Amino acid sequence: MLQMTYGGFQLVAYDVNGTLMNDNVQFVATINNILAEFGKPIIEAEVLRRSFRQPWTTIFRDAGITEEQATNDDLYVIYNKIYKSQPPALPFDGLRDTMRWLRRRRVKLAVISSQQAQITLPFLDRSNIIDMFDYFDHSVSNKAEALARLCQHYRLGRYQVAYVGDQVDDVKYTKEAGCFSVGFEGGLHTYKMLREAGCGFYMWEHSDIKLLFR
Repeated sequence: MLQMTYGGFQLVAYDVNGTLMNDNVQFVATINNILAEFGKPIIEAEVLRRSFRQPWTTIFRDAGITEEQATNDDLYVIYNKIYKSQPPALPFDGLRDTMRWLRRRRVKLAVISSQQAQITLPFLDRSNIIDMFDYFDHSVSNKAEALARLCQHYRLGRYQVAYVGDQVDDVKYTKEAGCFSVGFEGGLHTYKMLREAGCGFYMWEHSDIKLLFR
């Protein structure tokens, strides 16, 4: 854990898969089921975790699944069907308590995710945290643009907003937006990958974010 403190954050936005949802197993199984459905070789879990990048459909195009075989919208439909057939994902340990801690300090909370609402909202509701969030942006393809919209919506400076994600693209888009990037250990990408991408702070568990407010 980085022993650093920061001030001035008024809003924390979160990715969903691998950040709020402890769903690496479900995610990898869903991706490989889609590949198998199109007759493509499946990818070993650790290889997939390290190689996965946004946009999320890239992995299927790289495997040779063409737009003629399945548009991006088609892939979303297939993904949602297979993902929903997996055991329901659980929230990461300490997430609810951390959300409550932030709310008590009047920190606004947001969701910005490439995941579609039909997956995200039932998860948040089932986890009893949906009411803690003030703002939702689903099916996002460019998180830098989404963060800019978020800042404009609340009339906040970019320096007042932190974004928590588990992938190097989360770091990239957050930096492009001029916001503060927080890497999370629980998802797809490793500490080394996120630090090399330039995240400003790294969390091993959700409660670590409290250090940003001390």
